Amino acid sequence: MTMFLAVPCGILLLTGLVIPVQNRLRENVGLSWLIATVSAGAVLVWSIYSAWIPDQEITLLPTVTVGSYPLVFVFDRSVAALFITLSSVYFMTMVTLVSEFSVDRGIGQFLLLIAIVGVAFLSAASKSIWNFIFCWTLYDLITGSRQFRATGERKDREARLGLYGLRLFAVFLLTVSFAITARKIWLATAASGAAYIPALLAVLAAGIRSGVLPPHQSGLSIAGMPPKAETLGRVIGILIVVPVYLRVETAGFPSAVLSWLRFFTVLAGIAGCAGWLLSNRSEVGRNFFLLICAVYPLAGALSGSPTAALIFSVVYPIAAIAIYHHFANYVVIRVLLVFFLLLFSGLPFTPAAAGWPYLIEAGISFFTAGLILTQAVAMIGYALSILRPRAYDPGATDRWTRTGFPFTYAILFASGVFAAYTGWGYAGKAGDFRLMIWTGGTIFLFGAFYYRYRTSESYHDLNLWAREVAGRTTVFLIRLIDFSGFGFLTRPAYRLLTGANGLIAAALESEGGLIWEILLLIVILVGVAAGTV
Repeated sequence: MTMFLAVPCGILLLTGLVIPVQNRLRENVGLSWLIATVSAGAVLVWSIYSAWIPDQEITLLPTVTVGSYPLVFVFDRSVAALFITLSSVYFMTMVTLVSEFSVDRGIGQFLLLIAIVGVAFLSAASKSIWNFIFCWTLYDLITGSRQFRATGERKDREARLGLYGLRLFAVFLLTVSFAITARKIWLATAASGAAYIPALLAVLAAGIRSGVLPPHQSGLSIAGMPPKAETLGRVIGILIVVPVYLRVETAGFPSAVLSWLRFFTVLAGIAGCAGWLLSNRSEVGRNFFLLICAVYPLAGALSGSPTAALIFSVVYPIAAIAIYHHFANYVVIRVLLVFFLLLFSGLPFTPAAAGWPYLIEAGISFFTAGLILTQAVAMIGYALSILRPRAYDPGATDRWTRTGFPFTYAILFASGVFAAYTGWGYAGKAGDFRLMIWTGGTIFLFGAFYYRYRTSESYHDLNLWAREVAGRTTVFLIRLIDFSGFGFLTRPAYRLLTGANGLIAAALESEGGLIWEILLLIVILVGVAAGTV
């Protein structure tokens, strides 16, 4: 009955044990990559097979966890879709990582990815808030030391501290939600209309951790990590919170609370699409597109539809991995990327079409208009990214990109379609034609404006002004989402933690320090207990 979770996590655990042993015996990073890639393929095969596993629920550690609260995991169609998504993006990353991993640090990078993917599988199958606290904390413990140990400029380390602090704050909010629900704290004396507070705290925690509230870089961000590995870590940072949207009910939220949450969600989407359209560097645009990827699952949850949250949690991460894992200029890869554009477009008969009726069923509002604008700009930016030439080394990568990449892209796309079929019964349904009209109209207006801009007699002067405005706007948005513009908040905390770390180390490790006092105290206590002192 536990096979749905034991098999993928067991494969990942076994891989994590074999790779260090193999490296110690043979010191062959290439062989370690091959082992990790084969195990990723095995996890993908099992995830696809899991679509035929019946729904079930398991309880682990019912008596030894804090407060005797068990870890409850559930398996249903939505979990199967998330499993397929996780395993496919992980497999895609491992296959394409062959061109980027460092020989001297490759083993550590492989093990880090294996660990966070395993945590993501646990989170995907989680049922209760207690499970989410466990998974999020485990993720932070795995990635936290690597983030602070990574080299880089001081302002970058301070920014990473701010981002890490936001993740910890999200765990704190989730813990408060769990305490209120589990111990009935405050609810007994609260007004009857305040029963939504635990669910609201959980959704806020998920929104903060996914990078939407406020807009910022979510997930794994470590200096020196290969771009593909960091992209996977950032995508997992989004996927790890999705089960909260699926398990927490938002229909009971007051209309005023929902309106404010939707307002800030749309602002994050607009910031993401603006940065995505204005950025002319791939690594900068990636941050903004991943922000867009995090916006739509939250928007689906705020619309009261776990199905919409699931749909956008599948199609957007797969599209993100596809566009940022390609670095060659072959026509076949560009053609395949068009299919990924259609995957998340929401146009009729595409997998995401079933999610948009939940967002636009109430008609045009600031919420729906902002999401449609963000969607149109995301599609424009994705198309431009497909057409943009990539700088790469043909001599080192041509043979592999000609053979392995197209095959891997086909597997990734097929996995996305199968996840759609498994998760929400996608079978080429039409969806809502209003989205096609509104999105098409928005794209047409963008095209008409750009054509008028390029054919204007004052194009040269306007272009200089536009480049200046675009550059300043992009810099502002970059400093917003990577927290480099919040040094006045993160710098004091960074200095405090650095000083505290040095003080604690000196107090513990110096001669006659606390560690010796503690050891002496232990000896005395043992002697007292034995009756010899």
